[in-house]
Amino acid sequence: MASADKEYQRLPGAGTRRQGLISVWSTRSRLYVGKDHLLCVDSQLIAEDYKRFYYRDIQAIIVRLSNRRNIWSAAFGGLAVLAAIIALVGLSVPEMVTVFIALGFVGLFGLFILINSACGPTCVTHVRTACKSKNCRR
Repeated sequence: MASADKEYQRLPGAGTRRQGLISVWSTRSRLYVGKDHLLCVDSQLIAEDYKRFYYRDIQAIIVRLSNRRNIWSAAFGGLAVLAAIIALVGLSVPEMVTVFIALGFVGLFGLFILINSACGPTCVTHVRTACKSKNCRR
């Protein structure tokens, strides 16, 4: 099937939708471009929700940088520092197994930091639509 025959074209990237302060299931969101609308597909564990945003109703598409990458890098860095401290404290103990395990965790968290940095900056996207009802609050 040629790409011109497809009804939807997937936009690059995917993200999670915030469901409140604490959420049991994460919701994965993807955007698709149609002829006259954007299609947002929210996938949970066993269900998918579809929302159409018609181009005539869209007032703004806001894309802004987020600091999620920095937060994850700081968390992994903190865990790497904690594992390094455990390894340094373990040097005085005759059991070198503790040192090797702690250094393994330092390397693992360092790898997570490299992967997180290689993925590039993170962003948040908002679609602002026109209100159709009289009771619409913004």
